Amino acid sequence: MKQKRFLFLIVLILASLACMESVEPTLTNVPTAAAAATLTNVPTAGAVWTIPTLTNAVPLRICALEIANQAENLRIGADVHAQSITQLLNGDEMTVISQADPNWWLVESGTHVGYASSLYLKIVSCGG
Repeated sequence: MKQKRFLFLIVLILASLACMESVEPTLTNVPTAAAAATLTNVPTAGAVWTIPTLTNAVPLRICALEIANQAENLRIGADVHAQSITQLLNGDEMTVISQADPNWWLVESGTHVGYASSLYLKIVSCGG
């Protein structure tokens, strides 16, 4: 009886496998041989890949212009009650370090770094 069950099980498995559809794996976005021939600086199989470093990269610089009619305080914190470091005058250009707080931008003006109210700053081309 056990042999009949075992044989039935094997026949069932083989029948299931025979009914399964064979699916060929496909690759997408693979360049043709002609396109691959035009690629340059592609390492060959077994080559050691090196990742370029960005030690000499120049960070994107964003500048702002003070547009308040009267002097604005550059502060140590993003708050109107924070201590003033120096004053920004109409026309002063500065580098924007962060705009994480939409109301108070972290800026660098001369040798000073602090927070200025974004209400009185306008993004401009650096040096212009």
